[in-house]
Amino acid sequence: MRWLRFGLGAILVFLLMAHSNASLAEQQKISLDLKDADVAETIRQLAEMGGFSVVISQEVQGTVTVRLLNVPVRDALEILLQTAGLTMVRKDSVIGILPLKTLLQMDSQDQEARHRAAGF
Repeated sequence: MRWLRFGLGAILVFLLMAHSNASLAEQQKISLDLKDADVAETIRQLAEMGGFSVVISQEVQGTVTVRLLNVPVRDALEILLQTAGLTMVRKDSVIGILPLKTLLQMDSQDQEARHRAAGF
């Protein structure tokens, strides 16, 4: 029983450390200066700098001009997404990036399907 407690305690400490390391990476401050850069590639670079996993929809297209000075990676990602008409969805430790209009269409279709299933 003593080993079990130690094992569970060690696992808990490991998980807390892994979570805090991910949070620290997202809080890491970066500087970035890009002109007419591919938006998907820019998001991928931010994910690499921030140490998080990202899946980018093929619908994410276009270019972006960015000049960021000493900004947390998380803030940089959020403002980039907002200005490009994109959004993120989170599933555990993975961030999915897609156009906001696509997410709204998906939500609308889900609501319609639920109403039909409920008999409305």
